Amino acid sequence: MANYNQIRGLRVKYLSADPATSESGQVWYNSTTGSLRAAGIIGLGTWASGGGLNSARTNGCSGGLQTAALYAGGGSPGAVTELYNGSTWTTSPATMNTARFNMRGAGTQTSYIMTGGDPATGAESFNGSAWSNETAYPVSVSLIGAAGTDSAAVFFGGGTPITITNYWNGSSWSNQSSANQGGAANNGPLGAGQSDAVFLSGTELTGLQGRTQLWDGSSWTTSGTASTQGDSRSNMGTVGTNCVSAGGRTPSYTTAAEAFNGTAWSTTGSLASPKAAGGGAGTGAAGLAFGGNSSGSPDVTAITEEFTEATAATKTITTS
Repeated sequence: MANYNQIRGLRVKYLSADPATSESGQVWYNSTTGSLRAAGIIGLGTWASGGGLNSARTNGCSGGLQTAALYAGGGSPGAVTELYNGSTWTTSPATMNTARFNMRGAGTQTSYIMTGGDPATGAESFNGSAWSNETAYPVSVSLIGAAGTDSAAVFFGGGTPITITNYWNGSSWSNQSSANQGGAANNGPLGAGQSDAVFLSGTELTGLQGRTQLWDGSSWTTSGTASTQGDSRSNMGTVGTNCVSAGGRTPSYTTAAEAFNGTAWSTTGSLASPKAAGGGAGTGAAGLAFGGNSSGSPDVTAITEEFTEATAATKTITTS
């Protein structure tokens, strides 16, 4: 039978106390307690109920953090903007200049850029109190992917499917290398922006669902495929090495959620309520999924769920 050195390429350290910091998978012998110890992730991420939207709707644009999120537009179509403070959604007096749905955006609650959707032309920015019209996106597109900030964002893909990639610098668009495969993207951020983005295909086209591509600032690389082959999922993650995607249609509404570590997707805790075409915000450690279609009655939900990733813990290794 292989030993730890053969498996990990390392010898078990002999320590008088547990280390102050450790990596998942690290093993050591604690000479004081006379026990073999290991660090690792215990359990799965969890979801908890948050404050419900004031206006239940689908296919708006979303972003921000778990404690400072926004959800705008959506519906049939709409222009309403709601802001989340970590417990309650508040309807902002600021409405979008053009009512629309199926658009996407990037940034924070007080510095945000969105484009696309139906209508599929135009772009708008939000400063926390008002929406302003911006330079239109180079092509008409809906269900586009986005990551980054109001002054440094990357937008990519889209329905049809479209493979185009563009940077936004706060005032204008510039074309970049096209994605390897196009398709509609899910709602919410996946990645930090112009040098770090994750394109998880959320298209309804068979064969493209769950495909993952990574952006490094100059080109796209195909990565692992998500296990949940669905569309219209809620995304959360401000770095490409720690992201979560939840819900969607498979084709029925699902509660499934997966976490991405920059290389592969793995199952994490499931949503309490199945949903699709809602919003996503936050990080892979602390995220949000809200609104969208559901299998209940009514079929458009205002439910918000808050995600907390699984925590690392140190355990004693026994023979039992």
